[in-house]
Amino acid sequence: MYSVSQVLTVLNCYPLAAGVDSLGSSVVRVSTQLKYPDGSNIDVFIELPAGELDFQQAKISDLGATQDWLFGAGVRAMQTARRLNYIRDVVGTLGILHEDGELFTWVGSLEQLPDALMRVAQASLRVSDLLLTQRFLKGTDFQEKFLEFLEVIHLPYAERVAVQTPNREVIFPYQVTGKTVQSWIQLLGSPSPQAAHSSALEIFTRWSDAEGIKPETQRVTIYDDQYDTYRSPDVQRFEKHSQLIPWSDQSTIEETLKR
Repeated sequence: MYSVSQVLTVLNCYPLAAGVDSLGSSVVRVSTQLKYPDGSNIDVFIELPAGELDFQQAKISDLGATQDWLFGAGVRAMQTARRLNYIRDVVGTLGILHEDGELFTWVGSLEQLPDALMRVAQASLRVSDLLLTQRFLKGTDFQEKFLEFLEVIHLPYAERVAVQTPNREVIFPYQVTGKTVQSWIQLLGSPSPQAAHSSALEIFTRWSDAEGIKPETQRVTIYDDQYDTYRSPDVQRFEKHSQLIPWSDQSTIEETLKR
């Protein structure tokens, strides 16, 4: 058994700690040198039973602070399967646990405390990077935004689906399964007029090659309408071969894909 004062003395000499203090008689807070993306220090907490540190019971945790920080920044860490899988990869690599938004581990001796603090703090740092990922997605990666949308509306999908036509094999980027029909999806989104035109030609070629195949499968082209880089002839060709929906009209996208 170790007293809280002994633990504070040990941690005050710990290089990772920017500050150490007790919160009442059962919790020690370690303000670490690691920082969230906004520059604030990452805190790790040691939960002590009855004011004494019994290392068979000591819990090293962020007390859910990382998820709360992300929520305050507009990111719901557990909203999509991709984010959950990312968190699972982080905690699996670092050998800690993740339950109900809390990152934590247990220690069995005083000597294990520095390593446990480092692993929980590092997990908090890596999970908080979901904010940077979110910012990246909003700015540039239309495909990732679309996949997150599918996960939020709970629709199963497959990527790079091969369809055999009489002349060749066509690879569609996405196939989404609704209640009664499946949909082939192609995405168009680029701030560059040249890149947008090149992508539009590829999309049109796929729709043309698949003409007459699987008539029960919906053809849907979704374009990122935050950009005004698309040529009118390209858009008009899409309308002849597929349903053309702007990304901003997500209610129509959801209704179409859930059919």
